[in-house]
Amino acid sequence: MTNQKAAQILVIDDMPTNIQYMQEVLRGHKYHVRVAPNGRLGLKAAKVDPPDLILLDIMMPDINGYDVCTKLKTSEATREIPVIFISAVGETWDKVRAFQCGGVDFVTKPFEPIELLQRVKAHLQLSAVHQELTKLNQNLKHHLDIIDHYVMTLDMDPEGTITRASEAFCEASGYSQDSIVGKSYEEICHPECSRPICASLLKKIKKEKTREREIPIQKQDGSTLWVHIDISPRFGDTGEIVGYTAFQQDITDKQQLELLAITDELTGLFNRREFNATYPRELNRARRDGKYLALLMIDVDFFKHYNDTYGHQEGDNVLQKFGEILKKSFLRMSDLTFRLGGEEFGVILTANDEQNFVAMAERFRQNLENLKIPHTKNRASDFVTASIGIKIMPASNRETPEAIYHAADKALYKAKEKGRNRVEIACTDQQEAK
Repeated sequence: MTNQKAAQILVIDDMPTNIQYMQEVLRGHKYHVRVAPNGRLGLKAAKVDPPDLILLDIMMPDINGYDVCTKLKTSEATREIPVIFISAVGETWDKVRAFQCGGVDFVTKPFEPIELLQRVKAHLQLSAVHQELTKLNQNLKHHLDIIDHYVMTLDMDPEGTITRASEAFCEASGYSQDSIVGKSYEEICHPECSRPICASLLKKIKKEKTREREIPIQKQDGSTLWVHIDISPRFGDTGEIVGYTAFQQDITDKQQLELLAITDELTGLFNRREFNATYPRELNRARRDGKYLALLMIDVDFFKHYNDTYGHQEGDNVLQKFGEILKKSFLRMSDLTFRLGGEEFGVILTANDEQNFVAMAERFRQNLENLKIPHTKNRASDFVTASIGIKIMPASNRETPEAIYHAADKALYKAKEKGRNRVEIACTDQQEAK
């Protein structure tokens, strides 16, 4: 129905005088009126050409009005049509029963025309609003289905437990709805580099409106899905956080391209370009956070002799193994490993104190020698080894990045001078002065 004057009204009544009277009242106000002299024909008329509203008598010989209304409400074609009961019976129980079977109103005969017209008008308007809301809800559902299909979203409770995942997220991550619901967001983050970030993400979001960052998700098959996540809290009526919604964009291809640009192809470590960008940034961060920073400069001992003896292909294999043992020896999230060029490597470490830096370097040195890769031209061992120079910086130290790099490099050469296959700590300015 788009206009009240065009409204179709079906009158179901077995009394010709009642039908005629209602026709005159309704047609006088430009309604289109159809009539049915009994319940059976009324049901058929309503089904064949559903009206906008039905005026229904109760006491009819074949099917009473209650049964007619019940059948109307159980049919897909007629269940939304508003039904106004019009009857001479007006006891409370009659009215209650009329509403129980689906009627929207009850008018007692004899009625005043103005009363009937106002009730008809009111319910036609309500029906029009209901139809419009139904249409809007259908459109909304359609749009939500589109969003669900194309946008990766996750709903979580206040503790970060996933309560729902969009179809797009399930398709991208390999999880089914059943397998992901009940997991914490931290569980699906990649374990090697982002679970601590995920654990702190919800803590921070409680103090802020939204948080954005790029993090890796561990897919169902164990591979990595990089996403840009925009996570926002949902609030209850009293302002408390009742959950979170995370919108995610797949940036795996972008991340892989960026990773190729900053990764050494042979070893899989960060390259010199990334070291140049990362080193001053990490130094500033350590100073800001009041932490110690250690810069390790590492060389493969007598690597030129190794290449000359075993060939460049074997030399590349050694560098690959060197990179693998480097990553396995420095596993913390804050540990950053680099191939600086040729057989030269670098490591950036940060910590709350300086106690473990030398031990970590020594552990790597020992792990490498324990691989027992033969190197007959190595004067320090029968196997491939490394020399390591370390410069340790407290947060209070304000040396330039260049000066720190020079000090670590100088310690590396001192390790070589002292026989190689060893760890040497850079002297402080006071020690050098002595």
